[in-house]
Amino acid sequence: MIHKDKVLKDIKLILLILLSCMVVSVLLSPWFDYELENHPNGESLSNEYNTMSDSYSWKIKVILGPFMEEMMFRFPLLLFVLKYGKNHKKVMYLLALVFGIAFSLIHISNANLYSFYSVLFTLSVHGFLYGVLVIKTRNIVCPMVAHGAYNGIALL
Repeated sequence: MIHKDKVLKDIKLILLILLSCMVVSVLLSPWFDYELENHPNGESLSNEYNTMSDSYSWKIKVILGPFMEEMMFRFPLLLFVLKYGKNHKKVMYLLALVFGIAFSLIHISNANLYSFYSVLFTLSVHGFLYGVLVIKTRNIVCPMVAHGAYNGIALL
């Protein structure tokens, strides 16, 4: 049985994490990407998404990518939370941080040489926040929705 209060609480938490990810991206990117604007070779190391059709790119970035990444990086955390969560809060948040850093490392190919630290730091924070969402909601759907929504907004 789904409780209306639980669903509303999860939706509020998804929106809070989504907003937090946006704020982190907006506030931190200029600190790291300063040289990118002035460098002639500021090309992305990975341009495969730029050549895809908009429809195909949207499906990958908003649906498939978040689903696969959350299963890879947050599902193991969810299993730990469900099994040991009540007694190991510090370990849960440490795992969220470790998985957040790993999450950022798979996105390094989306960076260029001059935005490496921006991608590493910003997406580590995003990954950690998605992990916090798993810890707080005890499900994998909420971070999938937040991640997909963030990617969808970024495509606009």
